[in-house]
Amino acid sequence: MSNVLIRNGRHQRPLLAVLKRYSIGSADQYGRGLWISAVDLPAIKEGMLSDKSCIIGDAEGTPIVNGSSIHNSVWYTDFVELLQKTEG
Repeated sequence: MSNVLIRNGRHQRPLLAVLKRYSIGSADQYGRGLWISAVDLPAIKEGMLSDKSCIIGDAEGTPIVNGSSIHNSVWYTDFVELLQKTEG
């Protein structure tokens, strides 16, 4: 099972903010961000569904929440796609 590092960089900062909000992931030993794996996906989805900023984005019930501010949003599928990229 592969892991992916969610970095504290410009494009992944909203995803990192969501993970920190829900206390999900393992800290990187060099302080670059948080590591997640497919095992974390159910907890991420559960956290997003219970988030006060959650809206449902499509017919499949994909949750969307505020990222690092109200001006950027994070879809659950963002995490799924990052993990799929590392696997294949």
